[in-house]
Amino acid sequence: MKLRITLLILALVSLMSATAQKFTLSGTVSDTGGDPLIGASVLQEDGDKSVSTVTDADGMFRIETRVGATLKFSYVGYETKSVKVKPGDNNITVVLEESATMLDEVVA
Repeated sequence: MKLRITLLILALVSLMSATAQKFTLSGTVSDTGGDPLIGASVLQEDGDKSVSTVTDADGMFRIETRVGATLKFSYVGYETKSVKVKPGDNNITVVLEESATMLDEVVA
């Protein structure tokens, strides 16, 4: 009985450590027309620590993250979008939609 409990505890500990492992996630951020968004912000808040990056000239990004983390994507004039990192995510595509309220506030 003690052996079974010990094995169960070890299995749970290894499962928890496996899900907390960090890896590098890459992806692209574009608008609804498929055009890349250059300089879009990618932010992961993790307790006291936050990690962020911006997209390059092709709308691509790379960020160190973990399964279960939530990434926030933002760009001026577009709605902020949150994406939860799932198991198996190595490369994701995020599409941001234009913000209707921001368009009303533009002064020509």
